[in-house]
Amino acid sequence: MVNLVYREQQHLREAAEAEVNPVQAGARVGYWESFLSVKRSRYLCLLAATLASAMVVGSLINFQFKFAVRRIFTAADDRTLFLAMFFLAILVVSTIFHLATTRRVLRTFGIRWALLVAPALLLVGSLAVFLVSAGALLAWASLIRGGDKLFDNTISQSVRELLYIPVPAEIKYKAKIFIDMFVNKFATGLGAGLYLVLYGLSGFAYKDDVTKVREIGILVVVFLCLWIALTRAVYAEYPAVLKKDIRRRWDEGDKIVSANIDVDLTRDVFDALQSRERSTTLYLMNVFDLVRKNNLTPELKEALGIKQDELRARSMDCLFDVGGEVLFQSLDEVLVDKEFASEIDLIFLLPSYQEVMGKRLAEDAGSASEVDRIDAAKLIGLMVRSPETLRFLERFLQDPSPEVVTYALRSAAVHRRAEHVPLILRQLGNPLTALEAQGTLTDYGPGIEEELKSVLGDESEALKVRRAIPGVLARFGTQASADILLDELARRREDVEPELIDALYKIRADRPEVRFRDKKVRLEILFLIEKGYAIVLNATGRAPGGAPAASLTSEAKAALDIKVKRVFDLMTLLHPPEDIVKACQNILQGTRKSVDYSLSLLDDLLDYELKALLFPLIEDLPPEERVLRMKKAMRLK
Repeated sequence: MVNLVYREQQHLREAAEAEVNPVQAGARVGYWESFLSVKRSRYLCLLAATLASAMVVGSLINFQFKFAVRRIFTAADDRTLFLAMFFLAILVVSTIFHLATTRRVLRTFGIRWALLVAPALLLVGSLAVFLVSAGALLAWASLIRGGDKLFDNTISQSVRELLYIPVPAEIKYKAKIFIDMFVNKFATGLGAGLYLVLYGLSGFAYKDDVTKVREIGILVVVFLCLWIALTRAVYAEYPAVLKKDIRRRWDEGDKIVSANIDVDLTRDVFDALQSRERSTTLYLMNVFDLVRKNNLTPELKEALGIKQDELRARSMDCLFDVGGEVLFQSLDEVLVDKEFASEIDLIFLLPSYQEVMGKRLAEDAGSASEVDRIDAAKLIGLMVRSPETLRFLERFLQDPSPEVVTYALRSAAVHRRAEHVPLILRQLGNPLTALEAQGTLTDYGPGIEEELKSVLGDESEALKVRRAIPGVLARFGTQASADILLDELARRREDVEPELIDALYKIRADRPEVRFRDKKVRLEILFLIEKGYAIVLNATGRAPGGAPAASLTSEAKAALDIKVKRVFDLMTLLHPPEDIVKACQNILQGTRKSVDYSLSLLDDLLDYELKALLFPLIEDLPPEERVLRMKKAMRLK
């Protein structure tokens, strides 16, 4: 068996990724170097202390067991026969117990509770020694010693190995030398030393065996409490250590853009640049928008070509219709005046201005020229709201020109009239105006959520319109928006599923204060997992010879990855988003080591049912085993 294991280890080492850098088995590491590896890590120190407390407990329980055995079996041959049969039974029971329960306990309860199983049960059993009668002492001792060995050979050993997962391979190799060899033996010796101290106390040697067992039991209880405390400390460190080696592999594109680019400013600058050659009036209005928003920096002025004496105020005649008279000496001089924007705002409010612009608006609105209609649509946003203004705005929102509609949408965002919402919603179906329409609806604010909900759930509406609405609700980011999206997702309509899940994910990422109904989210997660199962079971058919298909096709793999990504997006509604995102990214495109870390993290975060259903989808399994695991998991549901 040693030769087989060694040969397999050689194959694994050759196939391992370069970044894992496994330490060669023949590398020589001294005790001092091994000790320093443990000392530098708080996590490894806690792990070593936990193992030491467990070994001290085992050593003291062994002394209790021997006293109980000696009390009943006075002859050496009888004691030898009993001990031989006892430890043979422990080996047999441990093997059966390990095969039947260890995997199930870890999958059902996770590492957290698996860590506590042994010390908690041993603590209960050790406290019972103060209650049992002298006649039942051997039975008690056999149970407590058997339980200690049973857990040490099964669950405790498996959990200890799992606790080494987040430790880098080269550090783990060094640390295990110190922990497994030195700490293990030292703790056993410490238990013996404590017994010697107790034995040296006055009168201990002359007490009966029952009293000795109970006095040793006091030390056992103390170290069991220490074991439990250290176990909790180790578990508190475990997720953090695990996450250090699971990094985000990419960030969402919209977050990168929003962090590095002022989208609204960029749009305003490009509008000004594009309008410069088409309409002086439109160009000036766009420039004034930049001034009013305090966005016209020297760099932007240069980019827009605003230079000394280049643009005279005679260009303003297009806006104010003053017959070509020069109102200002230079636009460049005016734009550096901080009071200029306020003065323009006051001019916009003058009744004479509104009257003149009303006439201009009526002329441009009926014009066949697209440029004139664009000027008019932009102008509405600068005018005081009136029945006539709103009537023209309604006309422009239905204009055949996407550019006219775009400027009309921006003016609609200024006036925010409820009667315009249906016209704005209609523009969500046009790719050229959809983004602008979304922005306009966002400016309306959460007050229109019920109208959006009605359109979202109406299958007679255009699909493009319905698919755009979740994005608007995500921008609102309110509790009502989240509830609407979750309710619509529960209707399980494939056509809007991606948009609904994306919107819920964005709300969770941007608004952590929003709460989601756990039961409803969980049902949708399980539903998506079942759809992933369907992809695998349909794709993993039978080859002509009757054997299972070797692997998923590229199309099936892509479809499965999409379903898995959506499952993880929904899981962010129930668990810390950063942890779920890291786990998802590393499972989809990570190395073997990072995938193992991600699975361990999920094993710690998720409950038994969710793990049992999800893991067959994301673990690297042979086709036959994957199918069997899926069928077994479906029976659990």
